[in-house]
Amino acid sequence: MKILLIKTSSLGDIIHTFPAITDAANAVKSLEITWVVEENFFDVILLNQNIKKIIPVAFRRWRKNIFKNIFNGEIKNFIKNIRKEKYDIIIDAQGLIKSAIISKIARGKKIGFAKDALTEPTARFFYHKYCSVSLKEHAIFRMRSIFSYALQYTFVKNKIDYGISLKEKNISSFFAKNNLPITKFIFFAHGTTWPSKKWPVENWRELATLFTKENFKVFVPQSNKEELIDAQKIKDNNSEVYVLPKFSLNEIAIIISNAVLVVAVDTGLVHLAAALNIPSLSLYGPSDPKKTGTIGKNQLHIIASENCSPCFKQKCTIKNIAANNSLCLKNITANKVLQTIKINFSI
Repeated sequence: MKILLIKTSSLGDIIHTFPAITDAANAVKSLEITWVVEENFFDVILLNQNIKKIIPVAFRRWRKNIFKNIFNGEIKNFIKNIRKEKYDIIIDAQGLIKSAIISKIARGKKIGFAKDALTEPTARFFYHKYCSVSLKEHAIFRMRSIFSYALQYTFVKNKIDYGISLKEKNISSFFAKNNLPITKFIFFAHGTTWPSKKWPVENWRELATLFTKENFKVFVPQSNKEELIDAQKIKDNNSEVYVLPKFSLNEIAIIISNAVLVVAVDTGLVHLAAALNIPSLSLYGPSDPKKTGTIGKNQLHIIASENCSPCFKQKCTIKNIAANNSLCLKNITANKVLQTIKINFSI
């Protein structure tokens, strides 16, 4: 059976889909899954052992100059590529107009979420059949539900397998090649696209100091100019804090898989850590861990206590709060994070 999966972004949403793919692969032995995903996340799909083919899409880049990409043939080639096969089932697990349009272009029976399960209800007009599962449910449950509905099988809710397989086998060589110490280290997943989800840099810096006093190294990643500036501020001349080069998602997965612990805000990398069974502590303020929190072994959440949390707003609306901070996360101290870790994790 040939399936086309449309789940274009983001990193956390993609990781949330992995358990559903494992369910489907176990239930339908002849399953061949082709995944349509944003080109920036191509690498992370390679971590999933059950995907046969990946079709990259570039909505994020195309919308910057749509006419250029129409005339240079890139969009035409994407359409040709997606229509090359006829699929038994097309699953739109994104549930947006843009993903519904992709499903319309592709050839096959289209299945998506029902009206009350969509953030963009108009998308339902592109589907043949509908899966109704509440938007209040966790994203992983929603993904598993639409797959089980489409392929007609049942799954065990409390049994989750992300189906990740790391390709790099010589870990020592990888770390040595990148001048990274192979020793016990904490990974800081500090970057996020929502300003309201950011934990203040000074809190990260204080936590890094506390960890290095406990004889841990601290690894701080960066994927763009803004994150690099923040990472350098977190380091603050501390020789035990390592600002990582700009790695691919596959390489970041290798590093995270060797971490003692991941400390994170609500960002895609912490979901990758959960999928790799690495102990993680995540900070939640404007978002709700009941809907998008990490699920896996040794996953812990600190939830902001302010009455306005979760507000689901990209920018904090409280007066006198800096543009790149939020009140709810600002009030979570580095000492509270460290003490929570010491109480709950053996590190």
